Amino acid sequence: MERVLEVYARPYDPNRPVLCFDERPCFLIGDVITPVPAEPGKTAKEDSM
Repeated sequence: MERVLEVYARPYDPNRPVLCFDERPCFLIGDVITPVPAEPGKTAKEDSM
């Protein structure tokens, strides 16, 4: 874990980008909560938890 944190703490280098990932042991398939549609002047909201 410490090695991963060291990688995340490195300064930004466009030649060596860092890709972050989640080690969550489940699949996020489908919507759990119904998305709230966008309205004029507001942003659409979705929850994948």
